[in-house]
Amino acid sequence: MELKQKAQVMRQYSVSLENRVGALAELCAVVAQESINLLAICAIDTVEEAVLRIVAERQEETKSVLEKQGFRVIDTEVLVVELDNNPGATGRVAALLSQNGINIDYLYASAHPQMDRAICIFRLQDLERALEVVNAHSEDT
Repeated sequence: MELKQKAQVMRQYSVSLENRVGALAELCAVVAQESINLLAICAIDTVEEAVLRIVAERQEETKSVLEKQGFRVIDTEVLVVELDNNPGATGRVAALLSQNGINIDYLYASAHPQMDRAICIFRLQDLERALEVVNAHSEDT
């Protein structure tokens, strides 16, 4: 497994947004005003609303800031894995989890083509076992 660093458990915040022009910009402005960096963001739309999933550097502060602005925030633990940005890297993590009987509920990821690392956010049922399995196959163990 070609992991750049060990996986870690972080908090993901899911926020319901009205599906309208400017809703995402408004939420991002609230977070930016507090100088909170978003590590990952994923939006899933429906006809009337969107569900925004975010992982931020200053986790508890992020939740507090959003709630103070009237956003309804659902808090979930996720596995954050930083891995090499090359073909098959995400598949290797998925295969490792599968071989250990760990189901992936969903994931989202991002990488810039000129960067050597990618970040994947995994929502799993057996988070502690997944953390153990991925870290056991990290290059720095």
